[in-house]
Parts: sequence; structure tokens; C-alpha cells
Amino acid sequence: MWIRRGSRRIFLNALGANNGSGQPSAVETPGLPAEGPLGDELFLIWESEPKSQSDLPDLVVVPNGEASDFLAWVSTFAPGILPLTAFIRVLEIRSAKTFLRSTKPILRQIESCCAGLILGEVISQAPARVDTTSLSPLGCASTLSYCMARALALQVLDDTADQIVEKWSLARNLLGQPDRKLRTSAIKDIWLVLVDVLNEDRFTLRNRQLSAPLGAIVRACVELKATQKIDVHTWRNLVGNSRDILAAPERMQGSREERVMRFENALAALSQNVVVEPNLASFISGYLASLIDPSSFSYTKLVLPLLDRFPTVMLWYGLCAGFQQRNDLLSQFNALGRRVLRDIAKPESPLGRPSSDISVDELEVFMRGDKQFRDFHRSSPKHISIEILPMISMSVNWPDRSTKEPHTLVESKEHQDFEFVARQLSQAIQSLNQIHTRLLGSQRRHLESVPSGKVFSSTVTKGRGKRRKS
Repeated sequence: MWIRRGSRRIFLNALGANNGSGQPSAVETPGLPAEGPLGDELFLIWESEPKSQSDLPDLVVVPNGEASDFLAWVSTFAPGILPLTAFIRVLEIRSAKTFLRSTKPILRQIESCCAGLILGEVISQAPARVDTTSLSPLGCASTLSYCMARALALQVLDDTADQIVEKWSLARNLLGQPDRKLRTSAIKDIWLVLVDVLNEDRFTLRNRQLSAPLGAIVRACVELKATQKIDVHTWRNLVGNSRDILAAPERMQGSREERVMRFENALAALSQNVVVEPNLASFISGYLASLIDPSSFSYTKLVLPLLDRFPTVMLWYGLCAGFQQRNDLLSQFNALGRRVLRDIAKPESPLGRPSSDISVDELEVFMRGDKQFRDFHRSSPKHISIEILPMISMSVNWPDRSTKEPHTLVESKEHQDFEFVARQLSQAIQSLNQIHTRLLGSQRRHLESVPSGKVFSSTVTKGRGKRRKS
């Protein structure tokens, strides 16, 4: 890589200020300098040697905690290249060190597990519309599991799980997305279980700091991955002494109709067992569901009614089904899992041009304060692709403000604040009161100008006329 080090002014020069002159030369280096940028200093980085002083960099590295400030500065002094992160990644030094060493995305033997978790999350969010037409790649790309799978493919999930949850939630909040049913912490815990299964040689409860129930689930999943079943002793540690639940895996034999009946019987026993911890109950239910047809993810409708009691059961179902060596998760729902994994495993370089519309950090700058900046290009009028961490993106519905703001709102372009609208409304009310007062006064004067006897005699005459006709 090639690095040019300097103040923010060298970035403006790279954009064409001063015809790009006065720039320090870029220096070839095998990696980032040991000492990161300080203050308003930054690194401009190119994957290959820049041909001219005004070549756009592939990456801008700023000090830790300065990304938002730098992006706000760019929006003021370089408005002609907004959003900047559609063209150039802006990373803090800590993030740059993590992602510049990331490898080619690859999932190999856990592709089906990742597909099962993503599909499980999508179905959990919209249980009333589960069919092959209601599930889509865009819907999958909006899930937290999609981002977790991408980080796992890049081999950075262990270091970035908390950041992914934070940035994913921030992106949805900035665009006013409704709250989802599943807690992000619960989804994250399931993905960390998968990480521990993949790193079983170094797994310990102390190092991962997992709760005892999740630790027991890790051990069960390690066995499930290796032998496609859970050992009897491990199963007993999970379910306790309940005879019906203990015998459930062995009873899941016979025809599929018989398996469905035995699955329902086991769930009835599990619902009456108040000793089993909720996380364990969700895992147990998902595992037993995967035994109905171990090669598929076909019984989601049977699992849907359990979501109220066991919110994560669908994700556990998808994960356990994915551990089976021969499964068709990638082919189900019109090969949706295979389609989604194509995007998750897409090769991308941190020094390449971004493929998203904007980064979540720059979106936060645009949406901050009263004067939000929304007039920038997106790849779709109804959706926006947001990079929450380098090479990790999510899809979000773009809010249609025209449906939320009434057309009759009294407002001017110069004063788009609440106080101005309140003043306009107050003036309108005063005008209406004045008109009402004048109308009452005119009516009173008219009645006073007409003799009362004349009004009465006219009324009586009309009444007599009606009686003569009758």
C-alpha cells in the first residue's frame, strides 16, 4: 500500500483544491505505521501507487474517535463529493488495523448453519407471512444475522460482535425503523455459540464468559456438529430429570406424522417444566424440531406458535438443521439461502471502492440536528444499503416522508421549525375568531333593524296559509 500523511488540507488537495499541488509524496509501506494519526492528522492510503497528486485515495484513516468529526468537516468543505463513504472508506485507526488484516470471506462447512440462522431470524420477524414469495434477499440483508454471517466469513466476528449490534441498531434508529421482536443480545449470543463451536479447541466458559446455560448449549452443538446428535449425558445436563423430555430424541422415530406427534408431546412436557431455563428451553425446542426431518428446514409453520414463549426457537431450529451434514437448507425457499450466501461470501478489499450507498457514521452526520440531509443518491428509491463496518453492510427501508407529512401543513422554506408553525397556527386561529365575531355582530344588527311585530306577523301569516291549504 501507499500512504500520504498530513493534515486535513491534503485531503482537500487530493479532491482537486489548488490543482492538487503542494502534496507530500505517497510512501510505499507494507502496512500501517506503528504510530497512528493524531489530532487533525490523517492517512490517505492507496492500494497501488497514485499516478497524480489528485488521485482519490482508496482509504482515509483518522484518529480514534474522530471519524464523525471528519465526516462533518467534509460535508461542510467538500459538499461536491457527498456521501463521501459511497466512494472512499473512512476508518478510525483501531478499525483499520482490524480490517486491513481480514482475509477472503469464506464459510465452508458452516454455510448451512449461517443460512439457517438468517432464515430463522427473517421468519421470526414475520410469522404470519411465511411462504416462498414473502421471503426475499433484501429481507435477509436487513437482519442482524446477515451482518454476523458476513463478519464470521471475514474472520472478525469475535472482535466485532458488539460493534455490529451497536451499528446495526443505530442504522435502524436513524431511519425510524420499527422495533423488532427479537432482542439483539439474544441473537448475538447464538452467533457467539457458533463461534465457540468452530473454536472448540480453545473454548472455556471463563474465556468466553458465557452463562452456564449457553455453555451447556455450546457443548451440545459441538457434539451435534461432529456426530449429528447430542450425547445422552449432555442431553441429561440440558433437560434435567424430566422423563418425557429425556426420552424425546429417542422417540423421534417412525413416520414424519409420528415424529410430529411426538414433538408436540415433548413440547407439552417442556411447557409444564418450570425448572428448565428459558434459553435452554428455546434450544431444546429448536433441536427437537430439527429431528422431525433432519435434512430440512421444512417445519417452520409447526414452530411458529412457539415464538411467543421461546422467541429464539426458530434460530436454534435453523442452526441445528444446518449442523446436519446432508441438508437442503440452501435449496429451500426457492434457493434463497444459496442466494444470500452468494452476497455474504462476495470478495471485497478494504482498499477497494465501497459497494454500499453510505456508511452508518456518515448517515448519522447527515441525520443529526434539525436540518437533515436526505438528498443523496441511493441504489434504490425504496431501500438503502448501509455499511456498518468495513465490508459489512445491511439493507434498510428508506422512509417515505411524503406519507408522514400532511400536505396542508402551513410551513415556509425559510422557517421549517416548530415555533414558526405554531405562530402560523396561532395567527390563523385569531383570524377565525375575528371573522366569527364580525359575523355575530352583523347578525345582531340585522335583527335589531327589523321590527319585532313585523317578523311575528309574517310568521303567523305563513302558518295561516298552510292551514287554509290543508
